[in-house]
Amino acid sequence: MDDTRDVGHLEELAETLWQERHLTELLLYKLVCTRMLLAADEQRYTGICLNEVDSVLSRLRDAETHRDDVVQALAVTWGVSIDQLYLSTLADRSPEPWAAIFDDHRKAFLSLTSEIESVAVDNRRLASSGLHRVQQTMAALTGGSEHRLTYDPDGRRSSSAGPALVDQAL
Repeated sequence: MDDTRDVGHLEELAETLWQERHLTELLLYKLVCTRMLLAADEQRYTGICLNEVDSVLSRLRDAETHRDDVVQALAVTWGVSIDQLYLSTLADRSPEPWAAIFDDHRKAFLSLTSEIESVAVDNRRLASSGLHRVQQTMAALTGGSEHRLTYDPDGRRSSSAGPALVDQAL
């Protein structure tokens, strides 16, 4: 194994992981911004936020592709399968300071993933609640949901009786 190539791959991988980590933190930030807008019921800006989330996700996919290429090169240098090179095994197999760097990245990615999952759950809940409020408002503005235009199985528009809201004592 060529130590110069090995160190070069480790340096490139560490740099790639820093970039990917930065993008993951940016994704979390954009999701938190979206959550705040949803919680404040500012629907007019949520589309902008969601476009920004999509943009970060696209950049993150590109970074992941580059990381895969770098890990593949390292796997060839080490003579192992790419499937064996997790951050934990990189931390175990790499010399210092790389071992500590990869372990730090592993811990940071685990934490970020947990935070992103939590914010995503909140965002789905808030978006669903906002959609329900919009539907209620539209029903109130259009005279309720007693008769709605819909499509029948043949694709023709027809009037359909929707669920009724009873707000009086029976």
